[in-house]
Amino acid sequence: MGSDDLTKNLTDDKTTQPTMQALLERINQIGELVTRRMDELEESHKAGLAELSAKVDELRREMDQGFRRLERIIGLLNNDFLRIRGDHEDLLSRVELLETKAS
Repeated sequence: MGSDDLTKNLTDDKTTQPTMQALLERINQIGELVTRRMDELEESHKAGLAELSAKVDELRREMDQGFRRLERIIGLLNNDFLRIRGDHEDLLSRVELLETKAS
């Protein structure tokens, strides 16, 4: 075998053509499979994001309602507290007046 045999142009060799076509077909099949799976993942991802977004919106509404209710409750407690403090001040004034009259 001479050096000419090692540098022989293989492009003229038709025996590798069916193998190359089979490889290219298999690569194309794998590419299509990967593309299909990526599309499925993307759709699944979109559905998951939409569901998560809906849950976040629902949670936001519930929290807004809860905070409004809490604000009303705190307002009522504040009013009650101020009323009780006012009553307490009135009682202190009355007790001081009675103490002054008793002395």
